[in-house]
Amino acid sequence: MALGDVTPGFSSASVLAILKESYAEKEVQNLLERNSPTLAKIKKVPGYGKYYVIPMLYSRGGGVAGDFTLLAATSAAANTAAKVPYGQCFSRFDISPKDHLASDNSFNQGAFIQFLREYYFAANEALRKTIAGAIFGMGYCEVAPLAAIDAGAQLFVTMSSFGAMMLDIGSKVVFSTGPTPGGTLRSATPVTVTKINDNGNDTVTVTFGSAYAATVAVGDWAEIYGFRDGSGKPLMFVGLRGWLPTIGNRTGATWTSYIGTDFFGLNRSVHTTRLAGQFYLRNSGGGEKYADAIVKGVRYARRGGGVPDMIVLNDVDFGTVIGEIKAATSYFQKINGPENTGELKAVNGITSLMFAFSNTWINYVVDDPYCPVGVAYILELDSLGLAMLSNRKPVETNLPATNEGGTPPIASQEMPPMEYRWNIDDLVATAPSDTVDGQGARVTTQFYGAFFVRNPAHCCVVKLDPTLAA
Repeated sequence: MALGDVTPGFSSASVLAILKESYAEKEVQNLLERNSPTLAKIKKVPGYGKYYVIPMLYSRGGGVAGDFTLLAATSAAANTAAKVPYGQCFSRFDISPKDHLASDNSFNQGAFIQFLREYYFAANEALRKTIAGAIFGMGYCEVAPLAAIDAGAQLFVTMSSFGAMMLDIGSKVVFSTGPTPGGTLRSATPVTVTKINDNGNDTVTVTFGSAYAATVAVGDWAEIYGFRDGSGKPLMFVGLRGWLPTIGNRTGATWTSYIGTDFFGLNRSVHTTRLAGQFYLRNSGGGEKYADAIVKGVRYARRGGGVPDMIVLNDVDFGTVIGEIKAATSYFQKINGPENTGELKAVNGITSLMFAFSNTWINYVVDDPYCPVGVAYILELDSLGLAMLSNRKPVETNLPATNEGGTPPIASQEMPPMEYRWNIDDLVATAPSDTVDGQGARVTTQFYGAFFVRNPAHCCVVKLDPTLAA
């Protein structure tokens, strides 16, 4: 039975006509998922010019010998520079004067919250969540590889739950050939998300309003529509999947081709651990535990000269690590005695994790739902940055600074500017918008930024699941 507008137990419609509705709730509830603690920790720095330049010393030279006469040539330091372009992302909404006037009042009689404030909050959340996913991507705003497809009607796909963090009802999606992101688009025509269903096993089924291309296959990648230029290059910044790559488990022809390709002016194939970061592949065949693999990743980052101070992994893998630790831990239970007469309590779980190797201690271990399942990043925060051309506000506010749970209240969002202007505070542009209900406003929030890892050698990517393509 549908449980919609029903009022059981009342004698007649005449009674219902004079009964009031209850508006005791004080605010609109935010049902969106949590934001990224990784994005909160990445330092935001000013950007300018055509790209952000990172100079790197990648070799000290090999000219050393016990016999001076054998040093026929002077060995010099070898330098290179990464020229990192600025990615871009926009969010927009339109509002009519009627919508605004009906909800904008000082006595909270017209609406639970002003539409303008809520629309602006939603627009900024769209930016924050898209940028959070892009931190772990390759610039195409790739969502996730497809685990299953609808071979008959082409109306739904199944993917890992982390992919749904970048999607919402109304998102437009295209598909590219796998096994790695950035492949050829199956079709340039997007399909629109109409339903997202959690399957209860860390996967989601995403349903679309129309059929996608019949050539879409398992292993293809879903991408958010509108993040490729006319030549197919990415319009978003390149994230950790590009800076600390794991393609092909760093072996084989696919890896050789990828790592030999120019990366912002770098030829990373000459020394992959220095220019593409440290890499550790978990020995899944030998039953190596996730926690042990992560400790090895800390060792690798330390060997590379790093002082890692943050580990990032998906909440699914975070749970696996907790399970491993619990299975190897002996528990002590204290029963009530003369000094303890309160209630008996039991705790099943772990509030925080720490990893250490030698005298390197990493206290900040975060479960980030935007991080791909099967991958862990051991990071040195001083090596990460986001060079901003636009205002930093959307990627600095309403983020979990200490890995706390929860979501920001909608009412915390300030109101956007009300006048028609361009590039307000390097963040917002407002313009007239014709609506049936009058001359409205179109509000666009803009993001221009370059993500970078200035010292890849100081960071390590641990591939917990060796079966992943990238």
